[in-house]
Amino acid sequence: EIGVFTDGACKGNQNVATTSCPSGWGVAIVEGCTGVPPVGGDLVRELYGPVCLDSKSPSFIGAEVGSNNTGELSAMCEAFRWLAEYEETRRAAVICYDSKYAANQAQGIHRAHKNILLSARSKELLREVRKTREVRFLHVKGHSGHRWNDAADAAANRGAAGLQTPDKGVGPTM
Repeated sequence: EIGVFTDGACKGNQNVATTSCPSGWGVAIVEGCTGVPPVGGDLVRELYGPVCLDSKSPSFIGAEVGSNNTGELSAMCEAFRWLAEYEETRRAAVICYDSKYAANQAQGIHRAHKNILLSARSKELLREVRKTREVRFLHVKGHSGHRWNDAADAAANRGAAGLQTPDKGVGPTM
C-alpha cells in the first residue's frame, strides 16, 4: 500500500469570499509506511502548487476562491490525479489527510455549498482511481509533528507561495 499524505495552506485565510488569499496544495507520496497513523517509509514523490482560480487554465479543477479548504480539497484532487495518471503499479493507496472537510467532500459524505465544481471534481477523480485500485482514507492530526503530514504541509506552503512541482511524473524527487 502506498501512503499519500495531503494538505492545504492559505496565507491569511480571512474574508476569502471577498479577498484573494494565496493558497496552495501539497502531497507527499510515501512507500513503506506502516501502522496507524502510518510512520516510517521513504518519500518517493512530492507534489505542490498554487490553487488555480482561472477557469481557462489547464490547471483549473474547480476552486472558486483561495482558501485553506480549497487548498485541502485541491490536494486530494491532485493526489487522485497522480494515482490515476502516473502511479502504474495499481497497488492499494491510503489517503492520509488532516482536513475532515476535504475527505468528506471527496467521499461524498457531505454536500458542497461552496466550491461545488471542485467538490464534484474530487468525487469524479476518486471514482476514476477506484476503478483500478483500492483506496482508503485515514485521518492524521495536523500540526502534531507527524513526519509525512508535516512534509505535505511544507509542500502546500510552497504552493501557497506560488511555486509548483516542475514534473508530476513518477521519478524520485530527492
